[in-house]
Amino acid sequence: MERARLTAMTNNAKKSTPVEWTTKHSGPTHAAVNIAGGALSLASVGYLAHVDPIWAGAATAATTVGTLIAESLQGTAGVTRLYRAACWAGTGSWVTYALATSPWSGDALGSLIVGTLGMGLLAPVLSRRERRAAERERRAVVLSRRARTGDEWSARLARVCGIRGAQILNIQTWPARTGYSIDVDLPGGTTWRSLAGSVDALASDLRLPIGCGVEVTAGAHRGAAVLHVSTVNALISEQPFPADYSPLTVNNPFGVGIRRNGETALMEVRQSSTLVIGQKGSGKSNELHIITAQLARMVDVLVWHIDLSGGRLSLPWLWAWHERGPDGGVPNPPVDWVASTSPEALRMTEAALRIIKVRGTAYRALTRGADSTDLPISPTLPEIVIVVDEGAEAAGEQAKSPQLRKNLSEIQRIGRGVGVNVVMSALRATADMVADTNVKAQSANRIGMRVSDPQELAYLFGWHHQSVHPEDAPWPGCGFAAAGQ
Repeated sequence: MERARLTAMTNNAKKSTPVEWTTKHSGPTHAAVNIAGGALSLASVGYLAHVDPIWAGAATAATTVGTLIAESLQGTAGVTRLYRAACWAGTGSWVTYALATSPWSGDALGSLIVGTLGMGLLAPVLSRRERRAAERERRAVVLSRRARTGDEWSARLARVCGIRGAQILNIQTWPARTGYSIDVDLPGGTTWRSLAGSVDALASDLRLPIGCGVEVTAGAHRGAAVLHVSTVNALISEQPFPADYSPLTVNNPFGVGIRRNGETALMEVRQSSTLVIGQKGSGKSNELHIITAQLARMVDVLVWHIDLSGGRLSLPWLWAWHERGPDGGVPNPPVDWVASTSPEALRMTEAALRIIKVRGTAYRALTRGADSTDLPISPTLPEIVIVVDEGAEAAGEQAKSPQLRKNLSEIQRIGRGVGVNVVMSALRATADMVADTNVKAQSANRIGMRVSDPQELAYLFGWHHQSVHPEDAPWPGCGFAAAGQ
């Protein structure tokens, strides 16, 4: 799941509200009233100025003929065309009659009111008819385009991928208008993985811009596939962190970024550990800040940090509490425990292991009462999530404390069921950075930020994920995510 960066941004500029002086139409009925008022005003001025009615008659004839010609050239429906011409003819005829008699006579005012009522009653009916006709035309155009696009894709799959006989079942444009998804029914013996190795060739055949690409996922059955085609590079601009700070729960997935199609990329940590990799300057630390911010919103989570790089990840989360404290309205830090040294991190992981073992026995009745093998997490019995920044210092081959590396691996192995989990970050997903293969194997959530070498993503996601390529995430803050379920 490709996604764009999320960056905390605020905008406190106050904008003045302009005053609207114009009168707005509430619909076609209101327009008929305005036309009647205009006709009465025009007739009144002309009558007082002694304008010859013949001029009004000539103007009426010219306007009616001009309306018929103009509406015909625009392709307006016949009934609507006649209605608009009749409105001009009726209004002009009334003005001519009023100039010849008096615009304020009973007969003149009565005929004006009757004509206005007629226009007002017919206008909504014709307006609805026009909208239905326009919608039918739009649907016909869409279906025609989809049919052409479907034929093009069938030919493209045969030409580029060597898959002949594929049927395009549906083409759905993304809400953000940055691409579209295609439902494909594949010929017998072909799976969606057969397409995954050809995504670069398909992107080249489509002449997609840099940063755009084709992603293939499983379809409704084993003989189906879904192609997600990004046509507009939506990842180039910064995406502000959502202003919604309402409470969350660890029992539900939470957002970690924005996908190409404009949807939120979701992840959960109640059941799955997480591994985040990325080269220096890739936006990896920013992603950890996003995860920390979302965890801090959860009423049933305690956030612990292992930050052996001088506290660069943790310090921004402690400043407000340290500077303002309880008297300043910050009673507790968002991060419950920060370990900035190996000895402190060792004490933290040992405490986490003790908690895991105690929870497994002390809350057996609570687990049994919930009819589950997993401990029910709540604000009174929170999940503990340990976020590890620069994991090579803690879990790599050169880690100062081998026991710390073992403890983190053990927490991942046995902590899930009782609500203790790990979010690990490293420059690479290789043995020198994450020495224990269990760390990567137990991390169902995998996030790969920008890298230069495709092999780095293969180490993280597996060599069978050929569709994951650094070219699709060329800027800091862009990356790939595979979320566990």
